[in-house]
Formats: sequence, structure tokens, C-alpha cells
Amino acid sequence: MDEAWMAIAAMRDHLEPFSLDPTPEGRRRKRSRISNGEPPELFLETAGVWLRVAGAQMLACRELFGPKGNPDWTGSEGQPGQTYGGTWDGVDGYHPDRWEHWKGILRAVEQQEWRECVIKSVKVRETPLTEKALLIILNPQETIEAMENFEKAAAVP
Repeated sequence: MDEAWMAIAAMRDHLEPFSLDPTPEGRRRKRSRISNGEPPELFLETAGVWLRVAGAQMLACRELFGPKGNPDWTGSEGQPGQTYGGTWDGVDGYHPDRWEHWKGILRAVEQQEWRECVIKSVKVRETPLTEKALLIILNPQETIEAMENFEKAAAVP
């Protein structure tokens, strides 16, 4: 497995479920997919770390990891690019539209009012989060800014 495979799987599992609608059914599907009993919002940490550390490579990558967009995909390595319950309906892999979709999810997360619940759950969590991880969860704007900086750097010849 390489980093591109792992990064797309992390986005699929830890960021894309936040594109689900806020109805009870949407929350139930989101929780069952990624949470393992923890508040699913805590898993934004994983997506934020991948985007901040490997965002430039993710932005430039065009690998496809599934049959949507790659008809020759055998499936022997799974389908990490396939979405599971989120609203992404494009290719099974990296694409500029998917990058924009991730930014849109982060913008929507930034507007949600669940931050107080996350802060309370972090305080009682068995393994406390680092201050940096908590910032990623509670301030998606910084991750969006990092993504936009990668875009600017990629546009420079």
C-alpha cells in the first residue's frame, strides 16, 4: 500500500461522511461508518493531518482507486477511492472536483454548532488529544487555508 492509497481511504472514511445530511438517518449512517463508539467529529483529526501534511501531493495526484473512472480496475486491492455514504459521486480517486468537495465539507463543518460537544467529549476521552489535533477539529479554516496555499503553490510555474 502506498501513501496515495492510504490518504484517499482516510478522506473517504474520516471526512466525506460529514457531507451526509444532518437528519437522524444521516447522523446514524455517519456514526456507524467511522466512529467505533467515539464521536465521529473526533475523526476529523485524521483528515486534517493528511490534508496539511500531504496536501500538495494529494492535489497533484490523479490516481484512481476503483471502477468509476478506471474500467480496468480489478478490485484485488479493494476500492479505497469509492465513497461510502458521503455525497461524492465522481471518480473513485483523486480529482480536482473531489479536492473542492473536501474543502466544501470543511467549510460546512466550520459552520456547525457541535464544537461544544466535541470539547466535552475530548475532556473525558481515555486518550486525550494533543492541542494541535484539537485545533484541527475545532478550526477547519486552518486546514482550508493550508489547502488553498497548496493550490497557489501548484499554480506557480
